[in-house]
Amino acid sequence: MNEYTGPDEYPIQEIPDTAQWSENFAAMFVDPSGALSIMYSIGRWHGDPTLWREFILISLADQRLLYHRGYGRTGDKRGPGGSLSYYEIIEPGRSARLQFDGPVSESVFDSLMSSGPDQEPPAKRCKIDMRFDALAPLWNMKGDSVEASMMAGAMHIDHIGVANGTLEYEGKTYTISQGYSVRDHSRGVRDMSPYGAHCWINGCFPGGRAFYLYAMRLQGQQELGMENAAVAQGQTLYPAKLLHTDLISSAADAKTTHRLVLESDLGRMEVEVSKVLTCFPISMVMPFDTAVGRLNKRNSALMFDETVSLSWAGEQGIGWSERGVASEPL
Repeated sequence: MNEYTGPDEYPIQEIPDTAQWSENFAAMFVDPSGALSIMYSIGRWHGDPTLWREFILISLADQRLLYHRGYGRTGDKRGPGGSLSYYEIIEPGRSARLQFDGPVSESVFDSLMSSGPDQEPPAKRCKIDMRFDALAPLWNMKGDSVEASMMAGAMHIDHIGVANGTLEYEGKTYTISQGYSVRDHSRGVRDMSPYGAHCWINGCFPGGRAFYLYAMRLQGQQELGMENAAVAQGQTLYPAKLLHTDLISSAADAKTTHRLVLESDLGRMEVEVSKVLTCFPISMVMPFDTAVGRLNKRNSALMFDETVSLSWAGEQGIGWSERGVASEPL
């Protein structure tokens, strides 16, 4: 097995004294049928970067959405940790593990969109033990635009993999076996004040094709200020040019299908998001942070993180789509 030579996977050991600097990890675990979808995000809190803010969203087959938000300092040199979660980089470039044990709140999509998070305290315990194992090559975005370095993190990696593990809730054990997973790690200044809209989407197909895309538009601009993409076939990664993507413009674009077109040495790749399986509504605020649901009393950007079915060249695949929009500067 080849020795890993990519970007540093672990939490940074010397936190820079830089305004609006941030470090964030994320991992998504998906049952391809849409019966279970887990989104995990953990990042350094802007008020004290030694403190991790953990954020978990879960979608069940009956359309219930579970969520937890907490803060803690249980991370170590192998991975970040909040009060109830721990995310371990088992082997850089290859595998990671998420563990969570604690209370979660329940809601549904329409409620989170209309009134934000429920005010009732969480009442039920949830346990998660999920593992990520690499499927496609790790993508080091290496964005060279101002938008990439100041908004998406000067260091930013994405990685498509296979999900395996369990979730325990209400006396039931839900299993994901050979599901879809994608993980993310970024570091750098996150000044999102000029943010206008973005699309972050990735996916894979049975024949070994996979893709990554991260595009962003600034406030008041029509053209993209950032567009980074890559296509993989097996274990070979090819830089790609973005020819088309559909950004969102309002809350009405939740759960809508869309398409993207990439071009690489492998040729033109036209991908259709044919069906949205699950959808998490999330708000983004400044200083850089996120909250479950739609915030009605604070200026924020609205984002939809979705498990999606994909169609390309006659193949049916699975992926993760995140699209967001801000009606005014954050």
